[in-house]
Amino acid sequence: MAEATDDSYLFGAGRNAITALQRFCLEAERFQYAYGWLSTGRSARSLLWDHCLCPHWNFLRTKVDDMKARYDTLRDFISGFMFPRFSVVAQSIIPRLSDASSLDRFPFRPSSKLLSLPTSHLGLGFPQMAALTLADWQCYYNGCIYPLDEHGLTRSFTGSYGRIPSTWIQAQSLLKTLQLSLRSTDSSSILTGDFSVSHALGVCRSAGLEIPNNHAVRALATRGIVQLRDAGRWVIGPEAAAVFDVPDIPPLVAQGWTPGAQRQWRQVSECLGQLRLRWLFSGDLALLVPRTIRQQYAEDYIRALPIWTFASRGPSLLPHGNRVWASDGSMSPASAIVTAPKNVTAAVAGAANIVVRVPGWNSSILHGELMGGVMSLLLCNPADSHIHADLLSLVNFVSDTRSGDKADDRLRYCNTRSYFRWIQACVRRRPSTMVHHVKAHTDGRSLPSRLNAEADRLASSAQRSLSTLLAAPVPSFLMNPYTFYAPQHGWIESNIQQFVDELLVRKTVQVLESRHLRLRHELYDPRPPPQYPYVRATSAYTAVVQLYARCGQLPTGDRLASRGLAARSLCRYGCRTIDDEHHIFIECRRFHKLREEATVSVSRLTATRIDDTLGVGVHGDFGPLRTAAELLFSRDGSVWPLGSSTYYLGYLPPLDALLSAVRFDTVIAREKFLSGISKGLASRIFGLYQKERRDAEIKRTR
Repeated sequence: MAEATDDSYLFGAGRNAITALQRFCLEAERFQYAYGWLSTGRSARSLLWDHCLCPHWNFLRTKVDDMKARYDTLRDFISGFMFPRFSVVAQSIIPRLSDASSLDRFPFRPSSKLLSLPTSHLGLGFPQMAALTLADWQCYYNGCIYPLDEHGLTRSFTGSYGRIPSTWIQAQSLLKTLQLSLRSTDSSSILTGDFSVSHALGVCRSAGLEIPNNHAVRALATRGIVQLRDAGRWVIGPEAAAVFDVPDIPPLVAQGWTPGAQRQWRQVSECLGQLRLRWLFSGDLALLVPRTIRQQYAEDYIRALPIWTFASRGPSLLPHGNRVWASDGSMSPASAIVTAPKNVTAAVAGAANIVVRVPGWNSSILHGELMGGVMSLLLCNPADSHIHADLLSLVNFVSDTRSGDKADDRLRYCNTRSYFRWIQACVRRRPSTMVHHVKAHTDGRSLPSRLNAEADRLASSAQRSLSTLLAAPVPSFLMNPYTFYAPQHGWIESNIQQFVDELLVRKTVQVLESRHLRLRHELYDPRPPPQYPYVRATSAYTAVVQLYARCGQLPTGDRLASRGLAARSLCRYGCRTIDDEHHIFIECRRFHKLREEATVSVSRLTATRIDDTLGVGVHGDFGPLRTAAELLFSRDGSVWPLGSSTYYLGYLPPLDALLSAVRFDTVIAREKFLSGISKGLASRIFGLYQKERRDAEIKRTR
């Protein structure tokens, strides 16, 4: 046995503090030595060591008072540490083994499902690992408020990392930042009262009401009042607001209520009488209606469209015979990204020509095509009708549904899944209705081609009168139990990763543009620059110069002087002005020759592109473009909106103001000239600027 004693920290106060501390230290050392001597055997030996005489002595295989050796030991331990990898089976079995190494004799991994099955089902009955459910998060940590929608998103859970999985907390914070929610698509259990009284009281507590204790809830549960429907029902109160009506006399009186139980009932009923419907759910009131009833309402709405003048354009003049229909959709703008504002319409042509608009920015041309298919299936004669659509995926889906192919798994995460499910339900109820594919935008003279062209004209022309169109019903009754929702975009059934990425980009752009004027690009050419200089070029110096310029972090003389890293902020080439980005790239006479060479090059390249495209000597409509090329690197206000060039930020002047947009888009490819030369000029100028500054500093230090 070996024992080691060491000094302690001793504190003292007063005039004789030093003398007292010396005496305390000596007594403590004597006590430690005597205690260690008496508590060991007769063969024990003592070793007195003075650390002042041997500061790097090895004691108990440890370098004493050698901080470098201690640091090296800790560094080697941390860098070489590996977290063990245990499977679910290993985590469950190892605590029950007397020798954990015996598990190594079984090199193959058994099924974790069989491990946790009850013994009555030939399992081993091992308990499953503890898991936190969404209901636990809602009721135990958020006061019975759903944490992923409206009211629940107002709270931050950054202080709950030990109780809630970190990925959940990060996801909830991201939803709050993007104003996005994961909303329940069926809240019908609220109206029927199919949830516990304790949950309703928890919601009341979160709303600021004083609620009875748990003893009252347990007392009512013993008398059969467990669900909210056992305590009362929802009624329409004053001002057409839904209120919860609780009877004054407790139910089930025949079973015997003691005076104490009746008092507890009055406390609970008084609290539940103040419960409000909006405290229990988020979203449209239609979500409170059961799914089947909502679907019936939506289909009745579509069947009534032919008699509404706002939606119906009358029957088609083509010989459809009340048996032939065609559907189509339209989206404007046609190239809009998933988060951009857009207008989508759906149309059918046949016995009734009908056009509706599909609400929500998240709608796409696919929504319009499928909505047209739904309307044609609901409006046609179920006994004998033929529907023609130019969407091949719709026709194939109908064929798969009729052949008995199980498409439920495929529809779980596909885009516009609720519309596909609606079509699936309609097809199963109309086995005699046939859906055919027809080629779109052709000059075919057959009846299906002409009807499809008419539906296409209806959907496209309706884009000019959107305010007069009725909105198509949104099939929330066939959506997944939880679906993402955003106020402007509506229900989101597209790729959520792509959608969130686009929202993050838009959010970042809004923040940067609000803080930095240099990043406000709406005054310049709206077309995106070519990606080659940024993502494919072998040298990244051009992109680095633009990055630092856009961030306002280029190491110019003015910026270095403002941060105490340079003695002066004036131009080092004798221009007698502030050495900032504008001066270096636009005005400095040191780089005047480089700017002239670039101007000649871009003017020659522009003329060459025009000659190759339109023929030599045909320059009439492109005079303003040639002028813009000559003034690309100058301060001319006739070309640049703010009166000075910002080519070094990667911007170009608004070229659409100099020539027609159609001519520019279809004749001259913008990325073939101007942008690459302007970016190259900025990198050449600043590269030379940095080289000469560095050479001057080296020369001065010598």
